[in-house]
Amino acid sequence: MASSGGRKRRDLREVMGELSPEALREIVASAADRHGDVERHVRLVAARQGPNLGELRSEVDRCLRT
Repeated sequence: MASSGGRKRRDLREVMGELSPEALREIVASAADRHGDVERHVRLVAARQGPNLGELRSEVDRCLRT
């Protein structure tokens, strides 16, 4: 992918792979503060990883009603 300056831009996954977990958390938190869909996605992924299916059901229900 070329940038506006004509140089080739690195793949975003490559760039993210070089960031620390703390930097990635900060980026996600900032994006979630500004974009409701990012917050919903983070909450769904977190609920999916937890042992409590009730929490996952609540998050899915909340997203479907939004």
